[in-house]
Amino acid sequence: MNKAKQASTEMLEILERQDKEAFLRALKNMPAYDGSKNFELAIAEALVEGLSLFSVQTARDILKTALESVTEFDRKVRYEREIQEHVAAGGKYVNIYCLDHNNYGGAAEGGWYYTSGTPLEGEVLGLKAATKVHPKDDPERAAETISGMINLAHVKKQYGLVDVELEVKIEDRPAEYWPAEKPYYQ
Repeated sequence: MNKAKQASTEMLEILERQDKEAFLRALKNMPAYDGSKNFELAIAEALVEGLSLFSVQTARDILKTALESVTEFDRKVRYEREIQEHVAAGGKYVNIYCLDHNNYGGAAEGGWYYTSGTPLEGEVLGLKAATKVHPKDDPERAAETISGMINLAHVKKQYGLVDVELEVKIEDRPAEYWPAEKPYYQ
C-alpha cells in the first residue's frame, strides 16, 4: 500500500511538472504587450484560471518564474527602445564582425559555402563589437578610424599575431550574428 501511494505521488508530481512546463511555454509565447486593458485583463484571467490547477507551492514557483521572465522581457523592451531612440535621433552603430567564409551550406551543385559574421567578442586592439556613434558625430569617419585599426590587425595577421578576418559595417543596430538564418542554395 505504501509503494502504491508513493508511486501515485510521484506520478502526480510528474504530471504537475508537465503542466507547469506547458503553462510556462504558453506564457513565453504570449504576444508582445500592446498597452491595451483588454490584454492585461486577458492575462490576469488566464493566470488566475491557470494557477488554480496547481498546488500553492507550484503556483508560487510559476509566479516567480513568470516574474523573472517578465523582468527579462522588460529589459529587452528597454534595450530595443534605447536603440530605436538612438537611431531616430540620427545615431548609428559602427559594428565589427569576425568573418567566417567556411560555413558549409549543403551538397547542392557539388557543395557550397557561405560567409557569416560574428560580432567581435571581447576587445581586439582596443575595439569592441559595436560602437555607438552619436548623431553629431560622423559614422563614416568613425568607421574609417576603426578600419585603420583593423588594417593594423591585418598587418599583425601576416606575422601570426591575429588570426581573424574583420569587417566594419555602419548599421542601425548593435552588432548581431549574421545571417540570421542559414541560407539555402537557389
